[in-house]
Amino acid sequence: MKSESYLKTKISPLAYVLYGAALLFSLSYLLRPDLTGVLSPFVKAAPIWLLALMAIIAKETPLHKRLAMAFVFSGFGDFFLALDFPQSFAAGMGSFLLAQLSFIACFWPRRRAIATLAPSEKVILVMVMVWTIGLGVWLLPLAGVMAPALMVYFGALSLMVLLALGGNAPKVAKTGALLFFLSDSLIGIDRFVSPLPGRHFAVMGSYYLAQALLFWGLMRKSD
Repeated sequence: MKSESYLKTKISPLAYVLYGAALLFSLSYLLRPDLTGVLSPFVKAAPIWLLALMAIIAKETPLHKRLAMAFVFSGFGDFFLALDFPQSFAAGMGSFLLAQLSFIACFWPRRRAIATLAPSEKVILVMVMVWTIGLGVWLLPLAGVMAPALMVYFGALSLMVLLALGGNAPKVAKTGALLFFLSDSLIGIDRFVSPLPGRHFAVMGSYYLAQALLFWGLMRKSD
């Protein structure tokens, strides 16, 4: 059966305007989150929801819809994590779990058999799995009641990254998947181990770049 190809869409002028707005919101939150005040959750999520809007207006295909849903759920994850209530972290992680499942649905049609991978690709996949296992061994004992949910989330995240790196995804999308993995790893370490210096810039910088690369990579034909 012929596998589903990646999106190959002519980017409209409106999309460039929306992407520029997303860039403006992301820089505002990244550089001066203190200036956004009560609007901070919306400003944080706005760049990602704008990516969802661009995916929706680009073209009506199943893959566009999956990509749009990934960004919609990611935006809700950002929104919840920026709020201050007891279950904000759980709500944010739940939203990001749905986002990872949506990204998995985007990468799944272009998966490749292990036997077809180059040795260097296999090494990278093994490194991702080793890091995931090591991170789990490190964080889960410290996560308390959040441990089961954390295990499920990082399982989905690592599967998304493995499908991206081991499939026919464009290199841009593969880089975005790795940066997403890095950003969430930093969040886990910062929350459950010890606060990281420069946490805001490191986490949000890698995260916004990851989402942008995933958008541009999945909106184009595979390399």
